[in-house]
Amino acid sequence: MPKSHSNLLTLREEQFFYQMPIWSPAQRTEAFTFLPEELKQLKKYDASSGIYFAMTLATFKQQHTLCDFNIENEEKVKNIKKNIEHLRQRYYKNYPSTIVLPTAQKTKTRIENNGLELCGYQRCRDAVLIKLKKDLQTIAPRYPKQRGLSKALIDACTYHKIALPTLSTMSSIVREVWQNERQRVKSAYKRHSKRDQRQPLIELLDQGDQLNLTTLLQQEMKGYNTTEIDKTLEQHARLFSAFMTAKAVLPKLKLPANTIQYYASLINYYKGNQLAALDAEWVQLYLLCYSFLRFQQINDQLLEAFKKRTITYYSNAKREASNQAALQLASLQQVRQNVSNLLLEIKDSTHKTHIP
Repeated sequence: MPKSHSNLLTLREEQFFYQMPIWSPAQRTEAFTFLPEELKQLKKYDASSGIYFAMTLATFKQQHTLCDFNIENEEKVKNIKKNIEHLRQRYYKNYPSTIVLPTAQKTKTRIENNGLELCGYQRCRDAVLIKLKKDLQTIAPRYPKQRGLSKALIDACTYHKIALPTLSTMSSIVREVWQNERQRVKSAYKRHSKRDQRQPLIELLDQGDQLNLTTLLQQEMKGYNTTEIDKTLEQHARLFSAFMTAKAVLPKLKLPANTIQYYASLINYYKGNQLAALDAEWVQLYLLCYSFLRFQQINDQLLEAFKKRTITYYSNAKREASNQAALQLASLQQVRQNVSNLLLEIKDSTHKTHIP
């Protein structure tokens, strides 16, 4: 299956936003059915410009982007020809069957602008781009991956009624905002953490093979026996200093919970010594987030283990107390029975001056 040309959108998303839709006959009829004000504009054009306007308007109303109809893919060319013929039969019957779409960029831009105006949208021009970048930069901490930023950009364009930029422009915007955010986080980490606070994170990396380290820290408790508790206590001790650093530093980085979780997950994503090949300060940031979350998980596991142990001790003590109480009751009953038997013997004895 063909792949997307970017890591921002899936192939299906890329085709939806940036390629002419492939409609069934019924869908094509519906897509090219226009409102009175749209028909009024359509009638101002000759066949070539009118058909270009109709296709531009129909596709924009569906996907909020301006498609390029000059493509070489055979299947897509057939689809465009079907649309052209449908529009010719429907709105330009008196024109010959061979209609060539406009090629002059000024003509295409003018027609596209008319379509955008009818939809209440504007082009993604320089001034608009600056505002989009600024807005996107504000929410960038929520989206640690470029794909998430691209979705936020699409949502922002829809909200502000801006035609989606080209895929290359989108990639440029998203990459710039993403890199700025990473630089902000990295600078904030260096500014808000002291050397002695960073040391526990460095020591985690210096404890040998990263694969063995992360494997050890990821091990879950398999029970509540002493061996498992001891292993978990070892993990707890290893992460304590790093957790205290994270607790002090992370709030100053202004990262939302989902971003912290994503950065923490990268410790599991990179295997073996792959971490060593990354930027050292970013590895520390990943470990900072990982330690913050993993320590709390381990802490919860230990609390659950100690709770289980306490309940077990209490149940055993209660059972033992019940057993001892039953034994004491049986012993007391036996003593009472012995005393009762003795008194009866005294009462029934024929030797009144001699106690048997």
